[in-house]
Amino acid sequence: MILFEMANIIQEDSGLPMIIYISPKSVGLSPRVRVQKDYSSNISTDLFSITIENRPKVIGDTGEIKKSDIKLVKDWVKINTKLLTDYWTGKEHSTRKVLNELIKLSNMDAKKRKQADRKLVEERLMDASFVITSVSREDLIREEIGFTREQALAVTDEQMRKIASKLADDYVNQLFWSSLKVIAESVTSEE
Repeated sequence: MILFEMANIIQEDSGLPMIIYISPKSVGLSPRVRVQKDYSSNISTDLFSITIENRPKVIGDTGEIKKSDIKLVKDWVKINTKLLTDYWTGKEHSTRKVLNELIKLSNMDAKKRKQADRKLVEERLMDASFVITSVSREDLIREEIGFTREQALAVTDEQMRKIASKLADDYVNQLFWSSLKVIAESVTSEE
């Protein structure tokens, strides 16, 4: 990636001891920030990456950067994950807005960092999805549906996706919410 495609976040803006670079999505790469391999305040092209995810990972040689400072970058990524991800995916287009909304690490003491980590975990728990069911061509040949095996085999994948989508919409519109309430109350009251 060329440096002018990235926004640099200097030490005083991030609260980190090195310059960080953020950018919109790069073809073929997973979400990541780039980290300068030294503690200089001069812009450099000598960088390594840290992934933007629940457990950020280092990609590449970290140069002069100490392990304790890499942990700080990972903490910074964790508390800014949503904003960094939105920028990476293009959901947020304004570099200025992103730079203004990033949480500076030094503004957070250890207690606030733990609270932010807990909030992230809670958000991920709330957003976790669990598959309810699926539909297959095998389902089409059930007696109550009435397709023959040959008819079921002739249904294209696109048609199956459309059937699944319409079935999901129908289920949500008719039974989902009332069934969810009854079943969730029943399961959570079991010992």
